[in-house]
Amino acid sequence: MVLVYVNHVNARIEYIFQFILHEIAGLEYELTTNNTIFSAYTGPKFTYCLDCLDAEIHIESFGLLDELGLRNINIPMVEYEGVNCPFAVINKSIFPFDIFSAAFYLVTRYEEYLDFSSDKHGRFQALNSMAFREGFLEKAVINRWAISLKERLLFCFPKLEYRKTAVESVCTIDIDQAYAYKGKGVFRLVFASLIDILKFNVSRCKERLQVLFFNTQDPFDTTSYIISYLNKIKCNALFFLHVGDYGKYDKSLKSNHKLMKKLVVNFLQNKIEMGLHPSYNSVKEKQLEVECNRFKELTNSNVLRSRQHFLKITFPETYQNLIQQNIVEDYSMGYADKVGFRASTSSPFRFYNLNTETNTLLKVYPFVAMDVTLKKYMKLSIGNAKLKMDELMKEVNAVGGFYSMVWHNESLSNQGEWKGWRTLFELTVKIQ
Repeated sequence: MVLVYVNHVNARIEYIFQFILHEIAGLEYELTTNNTIFSAYTGPKFTYCLDCLDAEIHIESFGLLDELGLRNINIPMVEYEGVNCPFAVINKSIFPFDIFSAAFYLVTRYEEYLDFSSDKHGRFQALNSMAFREGFLEKAVINRWAISLKERLLFCFPKLEYRKTAVESVCTIDIDQAYAYKGKGVFRLVFASLIDILKFNVSRCKERLQVLFFNTQDPFDTTSYIISYLNKIKCNALFFLHVGDYGKYDKSLKSNHKLMKKLVVNFLQNKIEMGLHPSYNSVKEKQLEVECNRFKELTNSNVLRSRQHFLKITFPETYQNLIQQNIVEDYSMGYADKVGFRASTSSPFRFYNLNTETNTLLKVYPFVAMDVTLKKYMKLSIGNAKLKMDELMKEVNAVGGFYSMVWHNESLSNQGEWKGWRTLFELTVKIQ
């Protein structure tokens, strides 16, 4: 067991020490504010405070964990192992920065509570993040810091025991629209056809007719292929179902449509896990409740997992709403405009509410990239997207944690603009 001396114990300190020492580094530890007990302890130990107390291993505190609430902070940066790291310190310390303050700031998404310039969907963009600005967005730096601390402890205390952690891979699929043409109703069918005619999109009109009247497979109907491939490589799958109302950014079938019911039966027969894909307009708590009830009726199960449509997250409201609906896992932690680690970690973590200073039971699972990000935001070819994903997979392999990408059923149609992207899916869906 590692004994850690701190000046005092509060919610922030308990939260971030649990995450870094126990969940990432796999260490058993105990916090103490008693200098006598700390000095007498002969096992693995270190201090986290301003003064080192003559300890062999000391990490200087910047002070962020002693605060309550939020403020605009002038954060000093310092280079460490080729990365610009926040919360630089100046006294005797094994790190030139406070790894616990830095990790807390990044994993709680402190900067997303502050004023920022959003995109047209009201989202915090990667371009505005410290991780992008300082060049470490594609590095799971919190995991790296935790591993570095563990290595320092092992050097000083070679008999230190720790739990080895394995990399977990899960393939996640968003079902924004289960079908491109089927089940849309007469009004949506006629309206979409008129739009295609006005745009002289003859091929799409032809495709629609073939699907609806000549039994051609709907291009978005890819779930059988996805399930078959994932079973073949023995990769866990998690599908997120959109059951919101029709709107500009919400195009799903009605939740009680026979095709949606058939889709869910297929998932259940194949023992596929399902979660809710809260709609673009689910920011209102009442709408989220409606969609949770629809999901429950459709699947005959409670909503335990979710991922926000368009990755719309507002801190802390979005996660407060999920908690209100008894959702225990969220898979929205990533950016639409860039790949990488939005919370600077590859490990799942508990949502810490900075407005109430409470550690919640909602577990957040980060993802490294999304199909739409690679193709439409970053405009990468399949080959360059593969190279980028190789780098991200290598990073997760190096530090451990959770590896996942966001895919959509339509992007795996292997047709039109997505022709050839099944190749990338098969190469990157599961970490090696």
